[in-house]
Amino acid sequence: MADKSKAPSDGDKESKTQIDGAPRGVFVAVTGPAGGRWRAGRKFTPEPTLIDVSTLTEEEQEAIVSDPELRIARP
Repeated sequence: MADKSKAPSDGDKESKTQIDGAPRGVFVAVTGPAGGRWRAGRKFTPEPTLIDVSTLTEEEQEAIVSDPELRIARP
Protein backbone atom coordinates (compact mmCIF):
# COMPACT_ATOMS: atom_id res chain seq x y z
CA MET A 1 0.00 0.00 0.00
CA ALA A 2 1.33 3.46 -0.91
CA ASP A 3 2.27 5.91 1.83
CA LYS A 4 -0.30 8.72 1.44
CA SER A 5 1.44 10.88 4.03
CA LYS A 6 4.20 11.79 1.57
CA ALA A 7 3.82 15.11 -0.20
CA PRO A 8 4.10 15.05 -4.00
CA SER A 9 7.37 16.24 -5.49
CA ASP A 10 7.47 19.63 -7.24
CA GLY A 11 7.14 17.86 -10.60
CA ASP A 12 3.92 16.16 -9.46
CA LYS A 13 2.11 19.20 -8.02
CA GLU A 14 0.17 20.14 -11.15
CA SER A 15 -0.94 16.59 -11.94
CA LYS A 16 -1.97 15.99 -8.32
CA THR A 17 -3.95 19.21 -7.80
CA GLN A 18 -7.53 18.30 -7.01
CA ILE A 19 -10.93 19.95 -7.34
CA ASP A 20 -13.76 18.19 -5.47
CA GLY A 21 -11.68 15.02 -5.31
CA ALA A 22 -11.14 14.73 -9.07
CA PRO A 23 -7.76 15.15 -10.77
CA ARG A 24 -7.45 18.58 -12.29
CA GLY A 25 -7.09 18.90 -16.05
CA VAL A 26 -7.44 21.83 -18.40
CA PHE A 27 -10.65 23.65 -17.54
CA VAL A 28 -12.66 26.18 -19.52
CA ALA A 29 -15.58 28.32 -18.38
CA VAL A 30 -18.47 28.29 -20.84
CA THR A 31 -21.20 30.94 -20.64
CA GLY A 32 -24.46 30.83 -22.59
CA PRO A 33 -27.34 33.20 -23.33
CA ALA A 34 -30.01 34.29 -20.83
CA GLY A 35 -32.46 31.64 -21.98
CA GLY A 36 -29.85 28.89 -21.84
CA ARG A 37 -28.35 26.85 -24.64
CA TRP A 38 -27.88 23.09 -24.91
CA ARG A 39 -24.68 21.82 -26.52
CA ALA A 40 -22.71 18.61 -26.05
CA GLY A 41 -25.34 17.26 -23.64
CA ARG A 42 -24.98 20.22 -21.27
CA LYS A 43 -27.04 23.33 -20.62
CA PHE A 44 -25.11 26.59 -20.63
CA THR A 45 -26.60 29.65 -18.92
CA PRO A 46 -25.28 33.13 -18.10
CA GLU A 47 -23.62 31.54 -15.05
CA PRO A 48 -20.22 30.12 -16.15
CA THR A 49 -20.00 26.34 -16.32
CA LEU A 50 -16.54 24.89 -15.65
CA ILE A 51 -15.68 21.94 -17.85
CA ASP A 52 -12.60 19.72 -17.81
CA VAL A 53 -11.74 19.62 -21.52
CA SER A 54 -10.45 16.04 -21.22
CA THR A 55 -14.03 14.89 -20.49
CA LEU A 56 -15.28 16.12 -23.89
CA THR A 57 -15.09 14.23 -27.17
CA GLU A 58 -13.71 16.03 -30.23
CA GLU A 59 -17.26 16.36 -31.54
CA GLU A 60 -18.47 17.94 -28.27
CA GLN A 61 -15.53 20.35 -28.26
CA GLU A 62 -16.28 21.38 -31.85
CA ALA A 63 -20.01 21.85 -31.06
CA ILE A 64 -19.18 24.17 -28.14
CA VAL A 65 -16.40 26.10 -29.89
CA SER A 66 -18.39 26.66 -33.09
CA ASP A 67 -21.59 27.84 -31.35
CA PRO A 68 -21.79 31.66 -31.73
CA GLU A 69 -24.03 31.96 -28.64
CA LEU A 70 -21.48 30.43 -26.28
CA ARG A 71 -18.50 32.25 -24.79
CA ILE A 72 -15.43 30.30 -23.70
CA ALA A 73 -12.79 31.56 -21.29
CA ARG A 74 -9.96 30.08 -19.26
CA PRO A 75 -10.76 30.51 -15.55
